Amino acid sequence: MNILGIDLSLNSPGLVILSTLLKPTQLVDYYIGTTSRKRALDNKHCFYINNNKKLDVYKRTLEKIRTIRGFVLRIIRQYNIQYVAIEDYSYGSQGRSIYQLGELHGVIKLALYNMRIPFITISPANIKFAATGSGNSKKEEVISNIISKYKISFSVEGKVDDLYDAYVTCMLLYHKLNKTKELNKNIELALTKVSKNGSLLNRDFI
Repeated sequence: MNILGIDLSLNSPGLVILSTLLKPTQLVDYYIGTTSRKRALDNKHCFYINNNKKLDVYKRTLEKIRTIRGFVLRIIRQYNIQYVAIEDYSYGSQGRSIYQLGELHGVIKLALYNMRIPFITISPANIKFAATGSGNSKKEEVISNIISKYKISFSVEGKVDDLYDAYVTCMLLYHKLNKTKELNKNIELALTKVSKNGSLLNRDFI
C-alpha cells in the first residue's frame, strides 16, 4: 500500500511516497515544487510552479494553488495513494504568507476529503522531535539527522528541506499504520504525542 507525506508551501512543496510493504528507508518516489523552469526541466523529481510576476499577488497565489493541487491529485492517482499525512501549520509564523498557506492547506484537504482519501496532520514540532529529539530543532539539524540515521538523500539540487520534512511526515504515518514495534524512542514519543497546536496524529483519520 502506497502512502504520501506532504510538506506544503507555495514555492517548494515536498512530496514523499513510501510503501507500507517495504522498509521506511526505501523510497518509492519523491517530488518537490520549484519556481525555476530550468530546475524543473533538468530534474524529473521537480515540478514547475509558475511565479508570474505580471500577475497581482492574489492571482499569482491562486495559480500556484491550482498547480500544486493538480500535481498532488496526479500523484495520488498515479501511485494509488491510500493514506496521506500533511505537515500542519506553523502557528508561530507571521505575515501575509500564512493566510496564503492556509488557503493552500484548505484546498488540498478538501480535495482529499472529496476523494475519500484518509489523511492526518502532524505538527512541525512533532516532525522535528521525531527526527532529532527536540521540537525546536533547526531545519539543518533535521536534514543532518535524517541523512545520518536513515541514509536518506534526494537527487535534487538546491532547496530540499521540504523534502526531508515530507519524509519524516510520511515515516510517522508509515509507523502508525504498520504499528511498528521496537521504534526509535523519539519516533515512539512523536507518535503518541498530541501537541497543543492540534496535531491529529493521535486521533482518527479525517
